[in-house]
Amino acid sequence: MKPLLLRFTGALSVSLALLPLPAGAAPSSEPARADSIERARDLFERGIAAWDANQLEEALVLLTESWELSRSFDVGGSLGQVEELLGRHRDAAEHLHHSLRNFPVGESRELRANIEATLQKAMAQVGSVRVLVDEPQARLIVDGEDVGEAPGDGYVFVEPGAHTILARLGARTSETRTLEVQAGGKYVVDLALAPEAMPPARAPGALTQGRSGAAEWKLPVMLGAGAFAMTGLGVGTYFAVERGRLDRESRDLRSDLEPGACAAVRTGPCADLAANARSADRAQRASVAGFVTGGVFAAGVVAAWLLWPERQSSSASWTARPLVGAPGLGQQAGFLGAELSGSF
Repeated sequence: MKPLLLRFTGALSVSLALLPLPAGAAPSSEPARADSIERARDLFERGIAAWDANQLEEALVLLTESWELSRSFDVGGSLGQVEELLGRHRDAAEHLHHSLRNFPVGESRELRANIEATLQKAMAQVGSVRVLVDEPQARLIVDGEDVGEAPGDGYVFVEPGAHTILARLGARTSETRTLEVQAGGKYVVDLALAPEAMPPARAPGALTQGRSGAAEWKLPVMLGAGAFAMTGLGVGTYFAVERGRLDRESRDLRSDLEPGACAAVRTGPCADLAANARSADRAQRASVAGFVTGGVFAAGVVAAWLLWPERQSSSASWTARPLVGAPGLGQQAGFLGAELSGSF
């Protein structure tokens, strides 16, 4: 049978020029584009010649190679007719359907009628499934194989028998539909992708366990901060007492001196008075530093007590008090520290 599509092979170069380059080809490579067009045209013409000589298997190979380079209406129509002649009904229906969907306005009505008639023959042997998906970019998975994006108002062609169909877009999938297909049957399948998965909710037990684990550290942290707070306050108190003692000594020394006696002399009682003043200044600074440090750690203890999660079964208790001994206060004179006690 002489191929009817020989009449519009002259449109091949135009349709090829409007198509994107094969995957991997550089868009700006004009020589490569020209070579691709020329290669597709050569394969197409050789395939038509093989078809005309009734060498259908060779025509199938050549037209398939041309189709890989140019998925145009004329290549698809020619390939589909050869496939139908060879009994490859599903492939024929796919390529002929593509050809009609892309058939140019103004082309030969006879050619279009020929493709439509051949498509009807192919569709009588396979199932035609129109798949409607709520996401147009979704990919169709038929029997576990990705067959491309949902064709919208077009068809997916399958052999007679049972088939599974689902849609996928990234991590989202639809439910799987099983379809029993009969030859010549037409079917419509609606698929809806599952919504975006929400982050898994934390199990109540995990939350309790996390809070309990944090609560385990509450008491040790409060004890440690309390110890530093008591030590800081003790240091501040000690040096405050020391500053008072030095001030009293300085007043006693001044009472024994004539007014203005130390203006030019730094020996004897005047030297002692100057040394006391320096010591009193250092004691003042140490006292302030101790009180500030103790206040910071005391605030930390209060914050931990109010904000740190409680241990459910804890019955711990603790007390802390400073031990300060200023000079001249008996057996504890000069001793500084903190006493902590607790039960847990």
